[in-house]
Amino acid sequence: MFYIGLVLILCGLVFMIAALFRRLEMGLREWILFSAVLIGGLALACVTVEPPESWDLYRHYELLEQMQQGGHRYIFTESIYTHLPVVNLLYALVAWIGVPGLLPCITVIACYGMLSYMLWDFHKKEKISTQTMMLCFLFNLALCPYFHMVSGIRNVLAYAFCAFGVYKEHYDKKKYFSILFSFIAVFIHPSALVILGLCFLLPIFRKWKLLGIVAVLWSLFAEIMTKILLALPNAFLQGIGWKLQDYMGNMEFSNYKILFVKLAFFALLVFLMEAYQKRVSDSQKKYFSLFELTCLVAIGSFQTPFIADRLCFFIAFTAPPVLSMLHRESRGWLRAVYYAAFCVVVVLLFLHQVLYFIKS
Repeated sequence: MFYIGLVLILCGLVFMIAALFRRLEMGLREWILFSAVLIGGLALACVTVEPPESWDLYRHYELLEQMQQGGHRYIFTESIYTHLPVVNLLYALVAWIGVPGLLPCITVIACYGMLSYMLWDFHKKEKISTQTMMLCFLFNLALCPYFHMVSGIRNVLAYAFCAFGVYKEHYDKKKYFSILFSFIAVFIHPSALVILGLCFLLPIFRKWKLLGIVAVLWSLFAEIMTKILLALPNAFLQGIGWKLQDYMGNMEFSNYKILFVKLAFFALLVFLMEAYQKRVSDSQKKYFSLFELTCLVAIGSFQTPFIADRLCFFIAFTAPPVLSMLHRESRGWLRAVYYAAFCVVVVLLFLHQVLYFIKS
């Protein structure tokens, strides 16, 4: 199964490279075929993976085994995810089927399926080229590590749902989609509440750009914020405080160099968005402002790298409209800087994933 998946992945990447350099144009049928081959390959490649003990997936498989042995009583009363009904239901379904590999497989199909839909829908609305669609897909594959998606399961899945809801709200004017998918995301992983917080701050940020400075410096005050949250009588806010405390000091983070590369590129994106803000249509400005605010908060999370790392997932799935605008509107030396940085970042992030695969 792994080798079949690997062959399909290679076929998808070859087609992607051909579309980038030969400027191929695709209709809906060709896009579905391309997506099915690449996403199907990525999904099949992880079905038979036997994770080492250092992977989160190892613990996920242990939980599935406990659910199989404990039955309904364990699932609804003893599972560590009883307070997260969406993800608990997903795990229970996979445990009932009895094929653990379906857990990462479903995650991969859901995440990249939503990305594929957003890219095609945006292609129809804004008439972007196939080349731009491929660059956006490539950027997502680079910024959102495949092994993190396969091993972590919940983080990437939650932020992909958030991104899909935000896209549907801003481009299809379907507020209920945003509410529904945000609800699903939070009950997959509570850290998705960060995005809801950013949506709440968005109107203030659009009127008062100086909030961006606060966003960049926020982690300097993270310790004070944590103490305030833990001192509040509200159990929910206390829970956020405990989680923030974990992110600040009780969790080991080892990918500082790669995170720095990502944050430096986000800083460039923010600069270019400000430089070309007049080229953004009125209907897209709210979406672009949310993306910019997310990038600024990610940059400001230098003292809480786990939060920055989580926000990278949301940025990866919401980036296509922004990248599309920069591909279309950037000019002169700024265009050269943007493309050079884009190529360097994508290559470095892919090399990091390859090295991680070899070491694992």
